[in-house]
Amino acid sequence: SRGLRKSGNKPELISRLIKGAESDESVEDEEKHRRGGARRDSSVESSKDAYKGMKVVDLRAELGRRGLEEDGRKAELVDRLVEYDKLRERYKSMSKSELQEQLESRGLRKSGNKPELISRLIKGAESDESVEDEEKHRRGGARRDSSVESSKDAYKGMKVVDLRAELGRRGLEEDGRKAELVDRLVEYDKLRERYKSMSKSELQEQL
Repeated sequence: SRGLRKSGNKPELISRLIKGAESDESVEDEEKHRRGGARRDSSVESSKDAYKGMKVVDLRAELGRRGLEEDGRKAELVDRLVEYDKLRERYKSMSKSELQEQLESRGLRKSGNKPELISRLIKGAESDESVEDEEKHRRGGARRDSSVESSKDAYKGMKVVDLRAELGRRGLEEDGRKAELVDRLVEYDKLRERYKSMSKSELQEQL
């Protein structure tokens, strides 16, 4: 879906996807590789502007209709709605079987039509983010989070020259302050863990 090559073994596919994600984030307003990516981004930006123009009471009503948490400052309410829209667009591009796989991996029910599956996944994601240190629904989720936190601590203890060397080995951008280098490596690790849990055919669909 990103217009990238699908050939190679699973580690090669994972590496290609991670580098593609890094490229997507590093170039502002670049032409998206995923079909409809630019349209989705434009739609999300438009909805964000629309939400910013709404009153807090109306934002809370929108959140309530989506079954989301209604507490917080206006900026938080806007961000919550925008994140909901992003997740909805992402899940809408998946097939019903892919959505059911995502639900199964989080320990959520797989029955229902596609809109119901999407709604369940979004609410599950919102729940994951809103409760700190809660038991993860996805199999191995807690282990992955622990691993990422450990790697973040390890990166923080490294020198800038060593962080840049690590980024270079992964084919990532090496410029920036130490905190940015650490964040870039942590994001790489998160993506790698996510893609490692996918089958080869799922990775090829992402490419």
